[in-house]
Amino acid sequence: MRKENRAGETSYDAWAPAGGIWTPWAKPALFVHMDKCQLLGQSLGDWRAIDVRWAPEPRRATALIIDIPGLEAARTGVALAEIGYRPVPLYNVTVGARPLLAVEPIGDCLMEASAALTEMRIAADAPPAFLLDSKRLKPDIVPVPGHFDNRWMVTPQDFPSANLMLARGVGEAIVVQDEDRPPLEDLAHVLLRWQEAGIRIRGLNVKGTRGAEDISVKEPSMFRKAWYRVMVLAGFRRNAAGGFGGVIPLPSAGGMG
Repeated sequence: MRKENRAGETSYDAWAPAGGIWTPWAKPALFVHMDKCQLLGQSLGDWRAIDVRWAPEPRRATALIIDIPGLEAARTGVALAEIGYRPVPLYNVTVGARPLLAVEPIGDCLMEASAALTEMRIAADAPPAFLLDSKRLKPDIVPVPGHFDNRWMVTPQDFPSANLMLARGVGEAIVVQDEDRPPLEDLAHVLLRWQEAGIRIRGLNVKGTRGAEDISVKEPSMFRKAWYRVMVLAGFRRNAAGGFGGVIPLPSAGGMG
């Protein structure tokens, strides 16, 4: 992380405290670019008004995966921290001009919430709430040359292994979404590994009226193939500073003489 990025360092320490058991999975990419995400305190909003009564009482055995639109997920993470979860930001994405994904509000929210998180004194063994952006793969803007392509994805390496989860007493994971649908394909690569190892996978729609329900994760394409990560990442743009993000090149200007 750049030394001059004090806001990013302070915020990262709040979200990923030294020695935290889930800290190794918190992604620093957006924190590195936090100096470009300061929107004058416009993003956190009234996070205490977010209804998280759908979340089970925090206990070591249950992990949450919050896979709803980015800013909403970040705010929800703060609300979950208030009741005893440890939010783990997995936003492996960077900032650029004319981006496909407007992630600056997410970075601003992470920065605004850092003081509140520090004051909450979350338990060292608090269960994790992994934070994602459900629009990470399919933004609303059509990719065209000149835009900053910061679409991103998760791989099994971005999450704790099933063996580690079980060793820490986590035997259940609840995938939280804002609609009734199967988990996104990149996340399915993670969940199916967990499910095969004996971790119970449940799904919950925060806009629905039902509680969490068991789901059977369907096998995604190239599941457990050795070349899966290489093949899939080849279709995304990586940033030299880490994370996903790069300008879509303009067509060459060559022509017939």
